[in-house]
Amino acid sequence: NDVTDNITSGMEVSFISDENDHYGSSPAYGFVGWVKDQNAVIVNHKLDLWLLPLDSSVRAENLTNSNSQDDPVRFRFDDMSFKTEPEIADRYIDLSSPIILSAFNIKTKYAGYYKFEAGNLQKLIYKPAFYSGSSRFSGLIKADKSDAIIFRMGNYEEFPEAYLSDLSFSKPKKITNSNPQQDEYMWGHRILFDYTNDDGVPLQGVLSIPDNYKKGQKLPMVVYSYEKLSQGMYQYATPALSGSSICEMMYVSDGYLFLRPDIHFNIGTPHSDMHECIDAAIEKVIELGYVDEEHIGYEGFSYGGHTGMYISTQENRFAAIAAGAGVSNLVQGFNIDLVGDGSNEQDYYMTGQGRLGTDPTSNTAMFISESAVFNAATMNTPLLLFHGTADNVVQWEHSFGFYSILRYLKKPVVFLSYQGEGHGLRKKSNRVDIQIRLKEYFDYYLKGKEAGEWITDGLPYQPKDESKEKETARRSVPVWK
Repeated sequence: NDVTDNITSGMEVSFISDENDHYGSSPAYGFVGWVKDQNAVIVNHKLDLWLLPLDSSVRAENLTNSNSQDDPVRFRFDDMSFKTEPEIADRYIDLSSPIILSAFNIKTKYAGYYKFEAGNLQKLIYKPAFYSGSSRFSGLIKADKSDAIIFRMGNYEEFPEAYLSDLSFSKPKKITNSNPQQDEYMWGHRILFDYTNDDGVPLQGVLSIPDNYKKGQKLPMVVYSYEKLSQGMYQYATPALSGSSICEMMYVSDGYLFLRPDIHFNIGTPHSDMHECIDAAIEKVIELGYVDEEHIGYEGFSYGGHTGMYISTQENRFAAIAAGAGVSNLVQGFNIDLVGDGSNEQDYYMTGQGRLGTDPTSNTAMFISESAVFNAATMNTPLLLFHGTADNVVQWEHSFGFYSILRYLKKPVVFLSYQGEGHGLRKKSNRVDIQIRLKEYFDYYLKGKEAGEWITDGLPYQPKDESKEKETARRSVPVWK
């Protein structure tokens, strides 16, 4: 018979995430692996790695012992193997041999590697650096027959290059130089700052500042949000041709501030929470003295697109907002079948990212108050909407429906509709188009540059040939004003 035994019973420490802000039960931080030659397992704590014996008479052990709120370093086991499907024997953690752990400071965002050996931790490399994935330097790989390792390390100013070293990390040698052309362009630097929301929850924001900034200047600023982003403080900002989000360096190198605030969510008020936390972060940047508060813009895509749509109806702080592929109507979204298989989005809105925790029949008022389309009458901020007509993640009708009611109310809105595109533009011509139009839009409203005709006048409706894609012919206009 199957027997269940709680091996953490009686322990004062919790292995359940206290960072979960979704509806329902919180997940555990995770199982690491079985310990070789011991009747025990290793599991993740919020910060530490714990050894949990299966024999309840043997005491559990905090292997990393980093549980400090003043210097909260999170340690995680790092698999340096080339193997994607290791043999069963290789899945056991051998505590009799040195083990490399990745480390990430959740307060300062410093990252690095430590060695765990014979119950002791030794710092190998730990600095303000780029991290990604399970290893905080975007991958650590060890040679099979030597102590040689390769890892990638970078920061906001430096692309994550490949380094060759040994397990001591004492003299890492850079073996790639990926972006020599970057020296020809103006770049930027970042600051990390603390702020709180209305409930006093501590949050952090990342502000990117042009390198030619002079003390006392007040610069225009674009805000970009998507849940929590401060963990990317030292992540390199690749000048990419995105089909969803604006290219940060296109703006920073042209004299803009770029703000990435953290969002804390309560169940039932996700859009209000986004608005509240973004406002609090902006107030902090104003206090720091960097921003021209009359020229602040916002851009977001998908969940960030929800944000842009919603906050456009809540205040007039922003000089311009761009929202891509956002949900404007939570009632509609709750029951929609996106992929044509008879499924719906109810789980997403109740227990997933939607964070509503209920349904529109049980709390109709909440669904209405959190939906941009039902608050359209109070929208006065210039708004740019963009969406692919074949989006099977967020229905195109969310943007079109919001656009339609705003036009009916004679509000300042432009809609970019991309024929046949999904959740994020894939065609290069469309990715070029959206980046150019976003820059022209923000330059007009935040810098006072001349407006493109598409912003002021839009483009006329031009139906497609009815012999081609009749079903989507009505969606063929790239710009609606």
